[in-house]
Amino acid sequence: EWKDSIGPKEERRTHLDLAWRQYETNEIGHDEYLEWARRVDTEPLYTLNMGTGSIEDALHCVEYTNHEGGTYWSDLRRKNGYEKPHKVKTWCLGNEMDGPWQIRSWEKDPKGYGIKVHEASKVVKWIDPECETIVAGSSTPNNRTYPDWDLQVLGECYESVDYLSLHYYHTAPEGNIGALMNASSVFEDFINTEIAACDVMQAHFRSPKKMMISFDEWGVITDTGAVPGGVSQDFGFANFRQLDAVIYGGLLCTFLNYADRVKIACQSLLVNEGGMI
Repeated sequence: EWKDSIGPKEERRTHLDLAWRQYETNEIGHDEYLEWARRVDTEPLYTLNMGTGSIEDALHCVEYTNHEGGTYWSDLRRKNGYEKPHKVKTWCLGNEMDGPWQIRSWEKDPKGYGIKVHEASKVVKWIDPECETIVAGSSTPNNRTYPDWDLQVLGECYESVDYLSLHYYHTAPEGNIGALMNASSVFEDFINTEIAACDVMQAHFRSPKKMMISFDEWGVITDTGAVPGGVSQDFGFANFRQLDAVIYGGLLCTFLNYADRVKIACQSLLVNEGGMI
């Protein structure tokens, strides 16, 4: 609910965050996040709500964020203290929409999600033609719907979006160095399969456009069995161990090897219980 995160902080609504079982106070809101990104000289990757959110809500968000002025939403941004547009370039149209853990998941309706994304992508680019859009692909190759889900989604929005989003957290039993070191080959298989899916759709539409990949969540997890579900949140960089450097170096090389198609690759998360990277 991005609209509840703008304006005076004392007037912002607090919501239940069902994904993380906590309160969302909106203390850090839409404008504060984008101001922070500007100050640290990083490019924001902003996700529009394609679950419970509407296409109209996405329209308002992009207009508020990127339009110069002269409309209700762009003038409201200026009223809130941000005279110049934030100029967000890259917009994710939903996040992990194939996941049954999502609120208003599209797991069982990939075509419906693809149609919604197609329309939302048109809206984003009509407001700001310099923008690029990312459609959510498989959030893990372990989902039962992979990779057919991606094909059905792309079948509805291939010609209107610029990237296919992938997520993967490689999980290995604690102490199993071989399984940890195998991360690169698993990532490579995942990337190859998704590139093939994109190229099938390119041929289907006889399109000159080659779909690019945004691997915008990735990491390595050690399965300790110490938490419910058996997965810890140690993403491998605790204490900056030599093994971690080798594993992550291998994954970075994998992304470089596919740099002709993987144009975005964001490691997650910045802060974990084991330390900061």
